Amino acid sequence: MLIMIRRTGRYDFALTVNGSGLTMRDGPQSHHLPWHDIEFVGVLGHDPQHAEQSHIVLVRLRPHVLEREDISGGSPALPNWLYRSGGSDFRRLGYINFCTLGDIGTPEFILKEAITGVAGRTAFRSDRELIEQDHRLAWAPR
Repeated sequence: MLIMIRRTGRYDFALTVNGSGLTMRDGPQSHHLPWHDIEFVGVLGHDPQHAEQSHIVLVRLRPHVLEREDISGGSPALPNWLYRSGGSDFRRLGYINFCTLGDIGTPEFILKEAITGVAGRTAFRSDRELIEQDHRLAWAPR
């Protein structure tokens, strides 16, 4: 199964979900994260009263990826462009904040179906589930 979620315009973001992992693209730059490097994907900021642009798509990295990121003097395991503006707080907490739902032009349920369809039900977290699992996210900028 291959699902590409994309919205062109001012920003050209694409998120491809398939059996091997997630591929994130921002214009000409792309990076693939295999499922064995991903603990889960979630959407922070779910609020039915607001447009989906405020909903941040977070990718929680597994500890072995975070350890590679912490090695000083070596090249980073992940390119800096994966962390959107304001992403230093999320990066410090072990998450990638690549885009918002508005950036890729899709509702949360479509993203959830794509991810759970290839990676299983435990691979996706809602806003409530994210905050229950990691209370630090309640204080993160949204």
